[in-house]
Amino acid sequence: TLFWISTVILTLIACALVALPLLKQKANNDDILRDELNKAFYKDRLSELQEETEEGLVESQEDLISDLKQSLLDDIPAQKMSQETKVSPMAVLIPSVILTVALSYGLYYKFGASQDVVKWQEVTSNLPELSKKLMSSSSEPLSDDEMADLTLALRTRLHYQPEDSTGWLLLGRIA
Repeated sequence: TLFWISTVILTLIACALVALPLLKQKANNDDILRDELNKAFYKDRLSELQEETEEGLVESQEDLISDLKQSLLDDIPAQKMSQETKVSPMAVLIPSVILTVALSYGLYYKFGASQDVVKWQEVTSNLPELSKKLMSSSSEPLSDDEMADLTLALRTRLHYQPEDSTGWLLLGRIA
């Protein structure tokens, strides 16, 4: 159960990492910034034209001002109404989370050897029965599969309890 809790936590972290960029979308202020820049440029150029007129460098100020206004209008997009179609973050988030979970557990199922872990846990729980069967002289001998299972279970037990002399005795008998 600790394993499954750990996988759920790791999967939730992965989903959060997928979801975070989608939920924290930056506002697209390009249009506003462009308009402010155009206004500032227009005002600067207008003041320059005024100075040039006062210095006598410009003869037809009205023509230059109308050209400046026209260039300002040209910079405004023609189709301001046709905004980009925005995709809802949930329309991307939900399939992304489903894909993350499906890939995580699907790949574990395919490559994680979960069947081997289940068999190992079953063999470990059957250690007392296999030990009794080995020690009793009246019953039939253990099959090769049972010997392999007993060896695996003993090795597991001795890994966690290295001072177990009975376990070492049994492992010595089957080796």
